[in-house]
Amino acid sequence: MLKYIILIFIVFSAFLAESQTDTISYIKTINGYQFVYQDQELSLFKLSKIVKTCQDAKKEMNKAEFIWLSSYLFSYTGGYIVGYILGGALFGADINYELLAIGGGLVLVSIPLNLAISKHTLLAVQIFNKNSNYTHFYD
Repeated sequence: MLKYIILIFIVFSAFLAESQTDTISYIKTINGYQFVYQDQELSLFKLSKIVKTCQDAKKEMNKAEFIWLSSYLFSYTGGYIVGYILGGALFGADINYELLAIGGGLVLVSIPLNLAISKHTLLAVQIFNKNSNYTHFYD
């Protein structure tokens, strides 16, 4: 009798293990969202590899990656310009205010782009999770 109970327990545990769906959990943070998959925190590119298995989510993720590239170029170019001007000022060079304003403007342009990255990435994850029929959200 004990053998049958153990056998039934093993069969049911195997069915339960197979019925769990793979979803991506997300937690809202100050910078946007933190994505977790199978107890691992995901970067944008690791997330991209997982999400691109779903065609609808792939479109949104491609938009997020393109916007990330644009944001990266604006923010690092602007940061370099501002740093170069301020670094020169520390060593006695004259401050070029026009160039400083251009660098600051480039950094400011990257802020709404980062918000768009979060929006498209979250939408891609929601589409991915919708196809797996289960969503986690921790506020």
